[in-house]
Amino acid sequence: KMFDITDSSDDVRDINRVTDMSSEKFDFSDSSISGVWELVKDVFGAFRDSDTIQKHLETLNDVPNGISDQHIKDCQSVAVKDFDSATISEWYELSADGRWDKITEFASHIGKAMGISFKGVSDDMKACPGAFGYTNGHDGIIHLNRDLLIADPGQIFKAIDTCAHECEHIRQYEAIHDPEKFGIDEATRKAYEIAWTNYNPCLPSYYDPIGYSYNTCEVCARRVGEAVAGAAAEKLTDIPVEALD
Repeated sequence: KMFDITDSSDDVRDINRVTDMSSEKFDFSDSSISGVWELVKDVFGAFRDSDTIQKHLETLNDVPNGISDQHIKDCQSVAVKDFDSATISEWYELSADGRWDKITEFASHIGKAMGISFKGVSDDMKACPGAFGYTNGHDGIIHLNRDLLIADPGQIFKAIDTCAHECEHIRQYEAIHDPEKFGIDEATRKAYEIAWTNYNPCLPSYYDPIGYSYNTCEVCARRVGEAVAGAAAEKLTDIPVEALD
């Protein structure tokens, strides 16, 4: 059903892609595009022809920023505390296990700041081995690519970004089911629900332009992740240059 939000354990809702898929793998000739359009136009037609869905689509990206801004500020405070100048300068001296312990602890603090049912961090990336991270939203677990984010200490801010990004997806999922807990109105809840239902990370930005890259839930998660990592990155200016040599 259109608006069912399932709890399938195989359902990966965000893969936080390292890169989009290479355009060389696709045939973008007029004849090819026309053929694809024949396959998908009925779906687009269903959106246009349904008054109910159209009404919801009109508010799809109309998510109020007030609540979002506040929880971003809360998460930024966590990032600045967990990754102060001393921690950032010491990050390169930590072992990979030490960095993993630090980032997983940070993720739990972000989960607490967001008020989500955070259940931990997994380094199991079998579902999306080339991604920075992902979550299915409903089990409270975020998956982080230990090789990409932790083995390379230069990915410190991407690791912070990814933690906040994936936790934000859990918050979105939980807000759909319990809007009162997260203080969101019905319009916002419905916008999340529609975006979540249409989430499709398989072919981002190609044949499904709102399935991933510009999906409301993905746009919001990018905003949260980048803002939180940006707050921590500002602390880098507090570190004497010689401390990084």
